[in-house]
Amino acid sequence: MEEGAQPPQAAAGKMPARDVRRKLKLGGALAAVIVAAVVAGLVISGTWPGPRITVGAGVTSEVADQTKSDFPDDQAAYLRALHENDPSAASGKVTGNSLQELEQQIADNRTRGVRQRIAVNATSTEILAEGDPNDAGVTVEVHQVGTEHQDTLGLSGEVPASSQDFLFDNRYWLRQVGGRYAITDIQKAAVPVESTGPWPWLLLVLGVAFVLVMLAALALRFSKLGTRGAVAAPSVSGDARAMPGPSEAPLAWIGPGDMTGATLGVRTIGGFQLWWQGEDLAPAILSRRTTGFLGVRLLVAAIENPAAQLARDDAREELFPRVDPKSQQGRLRQLIQEFKALPPVLRDRMVVSRLVLSFDLEGCAVDAMEILKLGRELRAGAVVDPTRLAYALSVLESVSGRFLPGWKDALEKATDVDSPATEMVEELCQRIDIARADILVAIGDDLMRRHEPDPAIEVFQDALRLRGEREDIAARLGSALLSAGRQGEAERVSRDYS
Repeated sequence: MEEGAQPPQAAAGKMPARDVRRKLKLGGALAAVIVAAVVAGLVISGTWPGPRITVGAGVTSEVADQTKSDFPDDQAAYLRALHENDPSAASGKVTGNSLQELEQQIADNRTRGVRQRIAVNATSTEILAEGDPNDAGVTVEVHQVGTEHQDTLGLSGEVPASSQDFLFDNRYWLRQVGGRYAITDIQKAAVPVESTGPWPWLLLVLGVAFVLVMLAALALRFSKLGTRGAVAAPSVSGDARAMPGPSEAPLAWIGPGDMTGATLGVRTIGGFQLWWQGEDLAPAILSRRTTGFLGVRLLVAAIENPAAQLARDDAREELFPRVDPKSQQGRLRQLIQEFKALPPVLRDRMVVSRLVLSFDLEGCAVDAMEILKLGRELRAGAVVDPTRLAYALSVLESVSGRFLPGWKDALEKATDVDSPATEMVEELCQRIDIARADILVAIGDDLMRRHEPDPAIEVFQDALRLRGEREDIAARLGSALLSAGRQGEAERVSRDYS
């Protein structure tokens, strides 16, 4: 990560008079104190930074007024039900699909022995006249954006076992029930963020106020001096430079050689990483276990067959096998909504249609696919361009380990049944090992043609470790050992495979 700008050199000319400097300091300090006092007062009083509820076109004043009154109570009841693990706490204020999903979530939490305490800080709340995608008769929507803090609690006590902050973009549809508006459908999209601490807005405004005061002081100083030309920006403090940058993890594989045409480097062997512009985006898709599993599930199918598609019905059964069909549909819809919170380079690859889902690999450099391609290309016994062999060797040296070693762990966290994709993963593991062995055999054959038996021996040994049943590799190893004058070892190999 680049260091912050160096302190600007002192401007040419005479330094300001002492009384001017003193006035600037006093003015800046006074302004900062005033801003801090005002902000603190607003925060403590609870009048800031509460969301301003806006009203979209087509919403009548009567609907807007009632929604402004009912929705905050509905949302509070929904969160209270999660905190108390009691769906009755939302009675009359949450209904329809939302109530079913809430009941299922609470049942899941009880099974896991946890509760959820969620604090919502909405930065934007808008009332819209938009139809519910599940019920065209429901036309009151509340679109809310902001941050939320989630604590995972035990069944008793209020000390969190874990905590996480999220940026969210949620849509709520409201239906009239008993003379009031109740939440009937929710579409959620959220992405985890690092905790900003207990006073995020206060720190933000104080930081902005400080910058404004400093800029005003600099402008006044240079206007007094009559300085001409551009004014250098103030230096960034050491604390500001310590903000986290792109992942420092090594680029285990982003496609050796020329990556000019690739927009996304996908590592699946020995781990799972999604490299884009030097940053690993895998945590963005794995942060929510079921959504992440669905994304990886689609990726596996695309690696096996780039034209593969997963039917929505199959996805619902695979992810939520113990849930009724209507709840399955709602949960899958929510997962698909969560795709929208992914970085664009990932979100745009999640292809969603009315009936099927798929992963678009166009422009991706995938380690597993490159090895499979090279394995097909470098057939045993074929004479190959040495530069192509050198490239194949660089690919093998850049990857190690098993295809998607964390698959079973991700599966267990997402669902309590096995996935049909597990068989696909195992088959890809075998195909990748076969391709690796084929590449090694081609490299070994080339070394033998150039009368270099010693390095060929190592290559054939590696190939035999991958595919111990292949007698043709054992024969090649024996021949290389004889050429190197190691007759005893060659005889042992011959006996083992006779």
